[in-house]
Formats: sequence, structure tokens, C-alpha cells
Amino acid sequence: MNLGARLKKLRRIAYRTIGYENVVGHGGLREILRPTPRGRYLTLSTRPPVLNVWHDSFSTPRAPIYSLLDQLQGWSTYLLLSCGTYMGSKDSLDSLCAIQRRLAKRYSHVRMTMLANSRAELHAMQERGLEAILCNHNAFVDERTFRPLAQVRRVHDAVYDAALRPVKRHELATKIGSLALISYPSPFPSEKGYAEAVAKLLPHAHWFNDPMAADWRWLSAREVNEALNQCRVGLCLSEAEGAMYASIQYLLAGLAVVSTESVGGRDVFFDDEYVIIAPPEPDAIASAVQSLIDRDLSPGMIRERTLEEVETHRRSLVDFVQRIFEAEGESRRFHDDWPHVYRERLVEPGIGGSLEKVVEYNRRILRAVNNGRDFVT
Repeated sequence: MNLGARLKKLRRIAYRTIGYENVVGHGGLREILRPTPRGRYLTLSTRPPVLNVWHDSFSTPRAPIYSLLDQLQGWSTYLLLSCGTYMGSKDSLDSLCAIQRRLAKRYSHVRMTMLANSRAELHAMQERGLEAILCNHNAFVDERTFRPLAQVRRVHDAVYDAALRPVKRHELATKIGSLALISYPSPFPSEKGYAEAVAKLLPHAHWFNDPMAADWRWLSAREVNEALNQCRVGLCLSEAEGAMYASIQYLLAGLAVVSTESVGGRDVFFDDEYVIIAPPEPDAIASAVQSLIDRDLSPGMIRERTLEEVETHRRSLVDFVQRIFEAEGESRRFHDDWPHVYRERLVEPGIGGSLEKVVEYNRRILRAVNNGRDFVT
């Protein structure tokens, strides 16, 4: 077996053991050989324990989520599993099934339910024997942050908020004359050349934060919203990814959207009145942008119609947790708890990049459970 075949086999083993998302999205072979413990989750209830857990939280057997579940022996515990990448492929589904098998082997008190970003993902998960409900993670972006700003003038025809990675297909925006970009560097050294290629392809673009500049920084959510409000149309140009947070942020800020055909769930919130699905060709993308500008759509209308669909997915989550309460003999209404437990993107703030903070969050969860409180404070 040559080296290429060996690496391919190693990747496939890793997909099934530590998860496709962690191999592809967080460091390639480095993640295979030396996986990093992560913890991205949010406690929705501690009586009974109900947690929204992101797929990459299961990156290694040493992950903090396993330590938490070990200490929750004796309590029926419910995990809602969210995924930030497209999970309809065979490798992705294999990784989810591997997580389910590990949990079933190790714990008798844990039940896992997938939150699918699209109906296609929902059906694919169910066909593999995974319990799942349709609940797109874009529904949990904070609409109080992303909103139209009447005092801001829209000066750019289109904006693309996307990492500088080949999967984002920036080349499809080359024919848009008035273009703005929000971006951040790829985490993969092998993709550095793509950023340089984009700069050459789009020399006329306005960068709200240029990843190749010495003073580059992440924009805050409020700064992203202010940038979006300077633009008329949002772009979604990848072929396959997760539900794409940028897509819902465009809509909540009142921007119409041009998208290519895609899998992953971003189209769940699309409406033909203010979204055009265009062929993956620069001329077609530019034409679609101009067509939406010519419609002179109300930002308020786009936002309100989007919020109606957002509410459908939030209600799906709330109703599911309520059924858990009823099955556990818990009389309170999760609808009443929701304002207290909701966090942006259903992640406890500040814990994702720090193992120490995840461990401390676990301690807070256990204190709330042991003290009989309804949720973590």
C-alpha cells in the first residue's frame, strides 16, 4: 500500500472514531494523530439534564463532555447534537453513528437526538437509525444583534462574509463591480495561496477586515451587522457546508441573498421573493445581484419573514424539550425557562477555546443538578 492509500485509510478510520468534522474542520492529520479536547455546549435544563452539544465536543475520548456524563450517572440525561458542517455524506453519518455507539456502550442513562439542519439531513440520519428532529442551527443567531440600521447608508451592491477557503468559491464574485468582503484566514497552511489568489481576482473589492493586512482582527457581531447594513445583497457561494451563519445574518439585517445550489441547510430560510438561486458562474451571480437590487425590497419585510421561519425552528426545540419534561414527570414549562437559558448559537459564551473554562462550566452544571436547580445560573 503506497503512502497516499495509507493516508486515505487513516483519514477514514479517523472519520469513524473522532468525527469527520474534527478531521476536516479543525486540523487534518494533526487532529487524527493528536486530537484536542474541546467543549462547545449549552445546558438547557438541569432538572432533568438537557444539553445542546456540538459535534466537535466528541473529538477525543478525553473530551470534557465524557467526564461530565460520567458524573451524571444516576440522572437521565438528554443530549441534543448540533452540527456546524454538512452531515449528509456517508463519512459524516459514519462519525455520528460512531458517537452514538460510544455513548450507548458507555452510558445507560444518556439519550442522543440529532438536530438536523435540513430535511435531507433529517432523512439521511433517520435512515441510519439516528434519532433526529428538524431544527436548523441558524435559528439561534441573536436577532437583537443582526437587524436593519435605518441610519446606515447602503453603498455596496453585494457583500460576501466567508473564510478565505477554496470551498467558498470567491471567484464567482468577480463580475460584481461593487463588492465588499468580510473575511478571516483559513486555519490550514495549505490554503494560504487561496487568499493571495482572491486578492488578485478581486482587486476592486472593499475589505471590511482584510485577513492579509497586518492589523487584521475579528469583527465583533455588532461590527459585522454594521458592515452588512452598508450593503444591499448577501452572497452564499459554496456548494456544500453547514447551514452558514452568514446567510441568516444577511437576512436578519434585511439583505436579499444570492446563493448557488447547495447542501447543508442554509436554504431552509430562503424565500423566492428575496433570494435568487443562481448557477455557479460569475456572470449569473452578478446578474442575480442586480435583479434583486432592481426589486427594491424592504429590509424590514425580509427580516420579518425570516423571523417567522426562525420561530418555527425555535418552537421545534422548545416543544421537544417540553416532551422530555413530561416524560420525566417535570411539571414546569420550558417555554418559561427559554429566556433564561438561551445563549447566542446555543453555546455557553467563552468556553469553546479553553479547556479550563469547559471544566469550570462542567462544575457549575453538576452543582445545579446536585442542588436540584432548574438550570445553570
